[in-house]
Amino acid sequence: MGRIFPRLISSILLLIFVIFYSQLKAEELIIYEGETSKKFSNIKLNKSKLQNEFKEDEIIVKFRPSYQKTLNSLSKGEGLERISMKLRNLNLKAKKLRRLGPNSDFYLIKFDKNAHTLEDFKIKLLAASEIEIAEPNYIRKLHSTIPDDFYYYDLWGLTKIGAPDAWDITKGSDSIVVAVIDSGVDYTHSDLAQNMWTNSGEIPDNGVDDDGNGYIDDFYGISPGYGPYTEGISIVDPMDTIGHGTHVAGIIGAKGNNNRGTVGLNWNVKILPCNAADPITNILWTSNTLECYSYIGNLKNRGVNIKAVNASYTGPYSYAEELSIQSNLRSKGILLIAAAGNEAQNNNLYQKYPCNYNLDNIICVASTDRNDNLSVFSNYGSSVHVAAPGQQIYSTYPITADNFSSVSWNTIFFDNF
Repeated sequence: MGRIFPRLISSILLLIFVIFYSQLKAEELIIYEGETSKKFSNIKLNKSKLQNEFKEDEIIVKFRPSYQKTLNSLSKGEGLERISMKLRNLNLKAKKLRRLGPNSDFYLIKFDKNAHTLEDFKIKLLAASEIEIAEPNYIRKLHSTIPDDFYYYDLWGLTKIGAPDAWDITKGSDSIVVAVIDSGVDYTHSDLAQNMWTNSGEIPDNGVDDDGNGYIDDFYGISPGYGPYTEGISIVDPMDTIGHGTHVAGIIGAKGNNNRGTVGLNWNVKILPCNAADPITNILWTSNTLECYSYIGNLKNRGVNIKAVNASYTGPYSYAEELSIQSNLRSKGILLIAAAGNEAQNNNLYQKYPCNYNLDNIICVASTDRNDNLSVFSNYGSSVHVAAPGQQIYSTYPITADNFSSVSWNTIFFDNF
Protein backbone atom coordinates (compact mmCIF):
# COMPACT_ATOMS: atom_id res chain seq x y z
CA MET A 1 0.00 0.00 0.00
CA GLY A 2 3.05 2.21 0.02
CA ARG A 3 2.81 2.96 -3.74
CA ILE A 4 0.18 4.26 -6.14
CA PHE A 5 -0.16 3.07 -9.72
CA PRO A 6 -1.68 6.06 -11.59
CA ARG A 7 -2.81 3.95 -14.55
CA LEU A 8 -5.11 1.87 -12.38
CA ILE A 9 -8.35 3.47 -11.21
CA SER A 10 -8.89 0.72 -8.68
CA SER A 11 -5.60 1.39 -6.94
CA ILE A 12 -6.31 5.13 -6.83
CA LEU A 13 -9.57 4.31 -5.13
CA LEU A 14 -7.68 2.00 -2.81
CA LEU A 15 -5.47 4.87 -1.71
CA ILE A 16 -8.55 6.96 -0.98
CA PHE A 17 -10.35 4.24 0.89
CA VAL A 18 -7.24 2.84 2.47
CA ILE A 19 -7.68 5.62 4.89
CA PHE A 20 -11.23 6.64 4.82
CA TYR A 21 -13.86 4.77 3.03
CA SER A 22 -16.49 6.40 5.14
CA GLN A 23 -17.38 9.96 6.06
CA LEU A 24 -17.60 9.05 8.62
CA LYS A 25 -4.20 13.28 29.46
CA ALA A 26 -2.93 16.66 29.62
CA GLU A 27 -1.76 18.48 32.79
CA GLU A 28 -4.54 20.32 34.66
CA LEU A 29 -4.56 23.12 37.20
CA ILE A 30 -7.59 23.95 39.32
CA ILE A 31 -7.83 27.65 40.03
CA TYR A 32 -10.44 29.80 41.70
CA GLU A 33 -9.58 33.20 40.35
CA GLY A 34 -7.97 34.29 37.15
CA GLU A 35 -8.14 34.32 33.42
CA THR A 36 -6.21 34.59 30.16
CA SER A 37 -6.05 36.67 27.00
CA LYS A 38 -6.25 37.73 23.30
CA LYS A 39 -7.15 37.78 19.69
CA PHE A 40 -9.90 36.72 17.31
CA SER A 41 -11.81 39.92 17.86
CA ASN A 42 -13.34 39.47 14.40
CA ILE A 43 -15.41 36.50 15.65
CA LYS A 44 -18.81 37.56 16.93
CA LEU A 45 -20.59 35.11 19.16
CA ASN A 46 -24.13 34.19 18.13
CA LYS A 47 -25.79 34.01 21.54
CA SER A 48 -28.92 32.37 20.14
CA LYS A 49 -26.79 29.39 19.08
CA LEU A 50 -24.45 29.35 22.05
CA GLN A 51 -25.53 26.02 23.53
CA ASN A 52 -25.67 24.35 20.12
CA GLU A 53 -22.26 25.37 18.83
CA PHE A 54 -19.84 25.68 21.74
CA LYS A 55 -19.48 25.31 25.48
CA GLU A 56 -20.70 28.38 27.27
CA ASP A 57 -18.01 28.29 29.96
CA GLU A 58 -14.84 27.28 28.10
CA ILE A 59 -12.32 29.06 25.90
CA ILE A 60 -9.30 27.82 23.95
CA VAL A 61 -6.22 30.05 23.99
CA LYS A 62 -2.85 30.10 22.26
CA PHE A 63 -0.02 32.27 23.53
CA ARG A 64 2.38 34.20 21.35
CA PRO A 65 5.63 32.31 20.61
CA SER A 66 7.80 34.44 22.94
CA TYR A 67 5.52 33.81 25.93
CA GLN A 68 5.08 30.14 25.06
CA LYS A 69 8.86 29.80 24.95
CA THR A 70 8.97 31.08 28.51
CA LEU A 71 6.30 28.61 29.58
CA ASN A 72 8.20 25.76 27.91
CA SER A 73 11.26 26.61 29.98
CA LEU A 74 9.30 25.95 33.17
CA SER A 75 8.11 22.70 34.68
CA LYS A 76 4.53 21.68 33.91
CA GLY A 77 3.24 22.84 37.25
CA GLU A 78 5.21 26.09 37.15
CA GLY A 79 3.95 26.87 33.66
CA LEU A 80 0.33 26.40 34.64
CA GLU A 81 0.84 28.48 37.77
CA ARG A 82 2.38 31.26 35.67
CA ILE A 83 -0.71 31.30 33.47
CA SER A 84 -3.03 31.27 36.47
CA MET A 85 -1.22 34.33 37.84
CA LYS A 86 -1.74 36.05 34.51
CA LEU A 87 -5.43 35.28 34.72
CA ARG A 88 -5.68 36.65 38.24
CA ASN A 89 -3.93 39.83 37.14
CA LEU A 90 -6.62 40.24 34.48
CA ASN A 91 -9.24 39.99 37.24
CA LEU A 92 -10.92 37.03 35.56
CA LYS A 93 -12.50 34.17 37.44
CA ALA A 94 -11.38 30.81 36.06
CA LYS A 95 -12.02 27.38 37.53
CA LYS A 96 -9.68 25.09 35.60
CA LEU A 97 -6.80 25.33 33.21
CA ARG A 98 -5.19 22.54 31.23
CA ARG A 99 -2.74 22.19 28.38
CA LEU A 100 -4.16 20.25 25.42
CA GLY A 101 -1.28 17.80 25.20
CA PRO A 102 2.16 17.79 26.84
CA ASN A 103 3.75 19.77 23.97
CA SER A 104 0.66 21.53 22.69
CA ASP A 105 0.51 25.26 21.99
CA PHE A 106 -3.15 25.33 23.04
CA TYR A 107 -4.76 25.58 26.48
CA LEU A 108 -8.34 25.15 27.65
CA ILE A 109 -9.75 27.48 30.29
CA LYS A 110 -12.96 26.67 32.13
CA PHE A 111 -14.32 29.84 33.71
CA ASP A 112 -17.01 30.82 36.17
CA LYS A 113 -20.10 31.41 34.04
CA ASN A 114 -21.78 33.10 36.98
CA ALA A 115 -19.12 35.79 36.80
CA HIS A 116 -18.63 36.05 33.03
CA THR A 117 -20.44 35.43 29.79
CA LEU A 118 -18.41 33.86 27.01
CA GLU A 119 -18.42 37.14 25.09
CA ASP A 120 -17.28 39.06 28.18
CA PHE A 121 -14.55 36.56 28.92
CA LYS A 122 -13.26 36.65 25.35
CA ILE A 123 -13.18 40.46 25.23
CA LYS A 124 -11.17 40.62 28.44
CA LEU A 125 -8.76 38.01 27.14
CA LEU A 126 -8.08 40.17 24.10
CA ALA A 127 -6.58 42.80 26.37
CA ALA A 128 -3.51 40.68 27.10
CA SER A 129 -0.63 41.08 24.66
CA GLU A 130 0.68 37.56 25.39
CA ILE A 131 -2.33 35.84 23.79
CA GLU A 132 -2.41 35.06 20.08
CA ILE A 133 -5.79 33.29 19.89
CA ALA A 134 -8.87 33.12 22.10
CA GLU A 135 -11.92 31.33 20.79
CA PRO A 136 -14.85 29.20 21.98
CA ASN A 137 -14.59 25.45 22.43
CA TYR A 138 -16.69 24.47 19.42
CA ILE A 139 -18.72 21.32 18.93
CA ARG A 140 -17.54 18.81 16.33
CA LYS A 141 -20.48 16.62 15.27
CA LEU A 142 -19.96 12.97 14.35
CA HIS A 143 -21.65 11.97 11.11
CA SER A 144 -23.94 8.97 11.32
CA THR A 145 -26.98 7.76 13.19
CA ILE A 146 -26.71 4.53 15.12
CA PRO A 147 -29.76 2.31 14.46
CA ASP A 148 -31.10 -0.44 16.71
CA ASP A 149 -31.27 -3.09 14.00
CA PHE A 150 -28.66 -5.08 12.11
CA TYR A 151 -28.60 -6.46 8.59
CA TYR A 152 -27.10 -9.28 6.60
CA TYR A 153 -23.56 -9.22 5.37
CA ASP A 154 -23.42 -6.88 2.33
CA LEU A 155 -20.28 -5.00 1.36
CA TRP A 156 -21.54 -3.43 -1.87
CA GLY A 157 -19.19 -0.45 -1.56
CA LEU A 158 -16.05 -2.56 -1.89
CA THR A 159 -17.31 -4.04 -5.14
CA LYS A 160 -18.43 -0.64 -6.39
CA ILE A 161 -14.93 0.85 -6.07
CA GLY A 162 -13.20 -2.18 -7.57
CA ALA A 163 -11.53 -3.32 -4.36
CA PRO A 164 -11.10 -6.96 -5.47
CA ASP A 165 -9.01 -5.78 -8.44
CA ALA A 166 -6.97 -3.53 -6.17
CA TRP A 167 -6.39 -6.45 -3.79
CA ASP A 168 -4.61 -8.23 -6.65
CA ILE A 169 -2.01 -5.47 -6.36
CA THR A 170 -1.90 -4.84 -2.61
CA LYS A 171 -3.88 -5.70 0.48
CA GLY A 172 -2.36 -2.95 2.58
CA SER A 173 0.69 -2.95 4.82
CA ASP A 174 1.37 -3.36 8.52
CA SER A 175 3.92 -0.56 8.18
CA ILE A 176 1.19 2.02 7.47
CA VAL A 177 -0.57 3.71 10.42
CA VAL A 178 -3.95 5.42 10.04
CA ALA A 179 -5.22 7.52 12.94
CA VAL A 180 -8.95 7.66 13.67
CA ILE A 181 -10.18 10.70 15.62
CA ASP A 182 -13.62 9.61 16.68
CA SER A 183 -15.36 7.88 19.59
CA GLY A 184 -12.45 5.48 20.10
CA VAL A 185 -12.09 1.94 18.76
CA ASP A 186 -12.91 -1.43 20.29
CA TYR A 187 -9.34 -2.74 20.08
CA THR A 188 -10.45 -6.13 21.43
CA HIS A 189 -12.79 -6.73 18.48
CA SER A 190 -11.90 -10.01 16.84
CA ASP A 191 -11.85 -8.43 13.39
CA LEU A 192 -9.74 -5.45 14.49
CA ALA A 193 -7.36 -6.67 17.21
CA GLN A 194 -4.65 -7.81 14.78
CA ASN A 195 -4.69 -4.46 12.99
CA MET A 196 -4.45 -2.17 16.00
CA TRP A 197 -1.42 0.07 16.47
CA THR A 198 0.32 -0.33 19.81
CA ASN A 199 2.84 1.93 21.51
CA SER A 200 6.08 -0.04 21.67
CA GLY A 201 7.45 2.36 24.29
CA GLU A 202 4.61 1.76 26.74
CA ILE A 203 3.95 -1.16 29.08
CA PRO A 204 0.16 -1.49 29.34
CA ASP A 205 -1.67 -1.04 32.63
CA ASN A 206 1.37 -0.48 34.84
CA GLY A 207 0.38 3.06 35.82
CA VAL A 208 3.66 4.52 34.52
CA ASP A 209 4.45 6.87 31.65
CA ASP A 210 7.12 4.52 30.31
CA ASP A 211 7.98 6.48 27.15
CA GLY A 212 7.89 9.88 28.87
CA ASN A 213 5.44 11.43 26.41
CA GLY A 214 3.13 12.82 29.10
CA TYR A 215 0.53 10.04 28.97
CA ILE A 216 0.32 7.07 31.32
CA ASP A 217 -0.50 3.72 29.67
CA ASP A 218 -1.25 5.11 26.20
CA PHE A 219 -0.70 1.65 24.75
CA TYR A 220 -3.41 1.92 22.06
CA GLY A 221 -3.76 5.70 21.92
CA ILE A 222 -5.38 8.37 24.07
CA SER A 223 -8.83 9.54 25.06
CA PRO A 224 -9.13 13.30 25.60
CA GLY A 225 -12.90 12.82 25.24
CA TYR A 226 -12.77 11.61 28.84
CA GLY A 227 -11.76 15.04 30.03
CA PRO A 228 -11.75 16.39 33.57
CA TYR A 229 -15.21 17.81 32.91
CA THR A 230 -16.88 14.46 32.22
CA GLU A 231 -18.17 13.46 35.63
CA GLY A 232 -14.66 13.78 37.02
CA ILE A 233 -13.39 11.01 34.74
CA SER A 234 -9.77 11.13 33.56
CA ILE A 235 -8.96 8.16 31.33
CA VAL A 236 -6.32 7.57 28.64
CA ASP A 237 -7.81 4.31 27.34
CA PRO A 238 -9.36 4.91 23.85
CA MET A 239 -11.90 2.06 24.10
CA ASP A 240 -15.07 2.87 22.14
CA THR A 241 -18.24 3.30 24.22
CA ILE A 242 -20.38 4.75 21.41
CA GLY A 243 -19.69 2.58 18.35
CA HIS A 244 -19.02 5.13 15.64
CA GLY A 245 -15.23 4.91 15.77
CA THR A 246 -15.23 1.11 15.70
CA HIS A 247 -17.47 1.21 12.65
CA VAL A 248 -15.07 3.59 10.89
CA ALA A 249 -12.07 1.47 11.87
CA GLY A 250 -13.66 -1.65 10.38
CA ILE A 251 -14.21 0.10 7.06
CA ILE A 252 -10.59 1.18 6.99
CA GLY A 253 -8.98 -2.01 8.21
CA ALA A 254 -11.04 -4.96 9.42
CA LYS A 255 -8.73 -7.96 9.05
CA GLY A 256 -9.15 -9.72 5.72
CA ASN A 257 -9.22 -13.39 4.83
CA ASN A 258 -9.55 -14.49 8.46
CA ASN A 259 -12.76 -16.51 8.01
CA ARG A 260 -14.87 -14.27 10.22
CA GLY A 261 -17.00 -11.15 10.19
CA THR A 262 -16.44 -8.39 7.66
CA VAL A 263 -13.41 -7.05 5.80
CA GLY A 264 -11.92 -3.58 5.51
CA LEU A 265 -10.42 -2.04 2.44
CA ASN A 266 -7.01 -2.73 3.97
CA TRP A 267 -6.56 -6.32 5.08
CA ASN A 268 -3.32 -5.19 6.68
CA VAL A 269 -2.90 -1.78 8.36
CA LYS A 270 -2.36 -0.33 11.82
CA ILE A 271 -5.20 1.73 13.30
CA LEU A 272 -4.40 4.37 15.91
CA PRO A 273 -7.48 5.55 17.84
CA CYS A 274 -7.85 8.93 19.51
CA ASN A 275 -11.12 9.02 21.42
CA ALA A 276 -12.28 12.63 21.20
CA ALA A 277 -15.97 12.01 21.97
CA ASP A 278 -17.51 12.71 25.36
CA PRO A 279 -19.01 9.33 26.39
CA ILE A 280 -21.91 11.06 28.13
CA THR A 281 -23.03 13.40 25.35
CA ASN A 282 -21.43 11.75 22.26
CA ILE A 283 -20.07 15.21 21.37
CA LEU A 284 -16.58 16.00 20.11
CA TRP A 285 -15.22 19.32 21.37
CA THR A 286 -12.55 21.26 19.51
CA SER A 287 -10.32 21.04 22.59
CA ASN A 288 -10.35 17.25 22.27
CA THR A 289 -9.52 17.22 18.56
CA LEU A 290 -6.67 19.68 19.21
CA GLU A 291 -5.18 17.25 21.71
CA CYS A 292 -5.54 14.42 19.19
CA TYR A 293 -3.74 16.43 16.48
CA SER A 294 -0.93 17.22 18.92
CA TYR A 295 -0.60 13.58 20.01
CA ILE A 296 -0.51 12.36 16.39
CA GLY A 297 2.07 14.97 15.41
CA ASN A 298 4.32 14.01 18.33
CA LEU A 299 4.10 10.33 17.39
CA LYS A 300 5.10 11.21 13.84
CA ASN A 301 8.12 13.06 15.23
CA ARG A 302 9.06 9.89 17.10
CA GLY A 303 9.08 7.91 13.85
CA VAL A 304 5.59 6.36 13.84
CA ASN A 305 4.64 6.03 10.16
CA ILE A 306 1.28 7.83 10.29
CA LYS A 307 0.07 8.53 6.77
CA ALA A 308 -3.45 9.81 7.31
CA VAL A 309 -6.09 10.82 9.84
CA ASN A 310 -9.77 10.00 9.43
CA ALA A 311 -12.01 12.88 10.61
CA SER A 312 -15.67 11.94 10.28
CA TYR A 313 -16.96 15.11 11.92
CA THR A 314 -17.81 18.72 11.08
CA GLY A 315 -18.29 21.96 12.97
CA PRO A 316 -17.81 25.74 12.80
CA TYR A 317 -14.60 27.43 11.76
CA SER A 318 -11.83 27.31 14.34
CA TYR A 319 -8.59 29.22 13.82
CA ALA A 320 -6.98 27.09 16.51
CA GLU A 321 -7.93 23.90 14.67
CA GLU A 322 -6.70 25.23 11.33
CA LEU A 323 -3.32 26.12 12.85
CA SER A 324 -3.09 22.77 14.63
CA ILE A 325 -3.80 20.83 11.42
CA GLN A 326 -1.08 22.81 9.67
CA SER A 327 1.56 22.39 12.37
CA ASN A 328 0.82 18.83 13.51
CA LEU A 329 -0.34 17.17 10.28
CA ARG A 330 0.37 19.12 7.10
CA SER A 331 3.94 20.04 8.04
CA LYS A 332 4.66 16.37 8.74
CA GLY A 333 3.15 14.98 5.51
CA ILE A 334 -0.04 13.58 7.09
CA LEU A 335 -3.31 13.66 5.16
CA LEU A 336 -6.55 14.61 6.88
CA ILE A 337 -9.57 12.85 5.39
CA ALA A 338 -12.64 14.90 6.32
CA ALA A 339 -16.38 14.34 6.03
CA ALA A 340 -18.30 16.75 3.80
CA GLY A 341 -21.24 16.59 6.20
CA ASN A 342 -24.74 15.16 6.23
CA GLU A 343 -27.01 18.21 6.00
CA ALA A 344 -27.70 18.03 2.21
CA GLN A 345 -26.17 21.52 1.93
CA ASN A 346 -23.78 23.30 -0.40
CA ASN A 347 -20.53 23.70 1.55
CA ASN A 348 -19.74 26.79 -0.52
CA LEU A 349 -22.64 28.53 1.21
CA TYR A 350 -22.67 26.69 4.54
CA GLN A 351 -19.04 26.01 5.37
CA LYS A 352 -18.19 22.84 7.27
CA TYR A 353 -14.85 22.34 8.98
CA PRO A 354 -12.33 20.76 8.77
CA CYS A 355 -13.62 20.03 5.24
CA ASN A 356 -13.51 23.69 4.16
CA TYR A 357 -10.06 24.64 5.44
CA ASN A 358 -7.97 25.70 2.43
CA LEU A 359 -5.14 23.25 3.16
CA ASP A 360 -3.61 20.96 0.58
CA ASN A 361 -3.36 17.98 2.95
CA ILE A 362 -7.15 17.81 3.41
CA ILE A 363 -9.30 15.55 1.25
CA CYS A 364 -13.01 16.15 1.76
CA VAL A 365 -15.33 13.24 0.98
CA ALA A 366 -19.04 13.25 0.05
CA SER A 367 -21.31 10.20 0.16
CA THR A 368 -22.77 8.19 -2.74
CA ASP A 369 -25.44 5.49 -2.81
CA ARG A 370 -25.58 2.09 -4.49
CA ASN A 371 -26.44 3.72 -7.84
CA ASP A 372 -23.45 6.10 -7.79
CA ASN A 373 -25.72 9.04 -7.04
CA LEU A 374 -24.95 11.61 -4.38
CA SER A 375 -26.65 10.45 -1.19
CA VAL A 376 -29.72 12.54 -0.42
CA PHE A 377 -28.20 13.61 2.92
CA SER A 378 -24.69 14.37 1.65
CA ASN A 379 -23.19 17.84 1.45
CA TYR A 380 -21.49 18.98 -1.74
CA GLY A 381 -19.63 21.95 -3.22
CA SER A 382 -16.23 22.97 -4.57
CA SER A 383 -14.54 22.24 -1.24
CA VAL A 384 -15.56 18.56 -1.64
CA HIS A 385 -12.88 16.70 -3.55
CA VAL A 386 -14.27 13.21 -4.01
CA ALA A 387 -17.36 11.12 -3.35
CA ALA A 388 -17.35 7.55 -2.11
CA PRO A 389 -19.84 4.85 -1.02
CA GLY A 390 -21.26 6.12 2.26
CA GLN A 391 -24.85 4.90 2.47
CA GLN A 392 -26.01 1.61 3.97
CA ILE A 393 -22.46 0.65 4.90
CA TYR A 394 -21.76 -2.44 6.98
CA SER A 395 -18.84 -2.72 9.36
CA THR A 396 -17.67 -3.70 12.81
CA TYR A 397 -19.44 -2.58 15.97
CA PRO A 398 -18.66 -3.15 19.67
CA ILE A 399 -21.55 -4.91 21.38
CA THR A 400 -20.43 -8.12 23.06
CA ALA A 401 -17.17 -9.63 24.23
CA ASP A 402 -17.63 -12.38 21.63
CA ASN A 403 -17.79 -9.93 18.79
CA PHE A 404 -18.79 -12.30 16.02
CA SER A 405 -21.52 -14.89 16.32
CA SER A 406 -21.88 -17.25 13.35
CA VAL A 407 -25.62 -17.21 13.99
CA SER A 408 -26.50 -13.55 14.40
CA TRP A 409 -23.54 -11.63 12.92
CA ASN A 410 -24.33 -9.33 15.79
CA THR A 411 -21.47 -6.94 15.24
CA ILE A 412 -21.99 -6.24 11.56
CA PHE A 413 -23.23 -2.70 11.79
CA PHE A 414 -25.27 -0.80 9.21
CA ASP A 415 -24.89 2.92 8.90
CA ASN A 416 -25.05 5.98 6.69
CA PHE A 417 -22.13 8.38 6.37
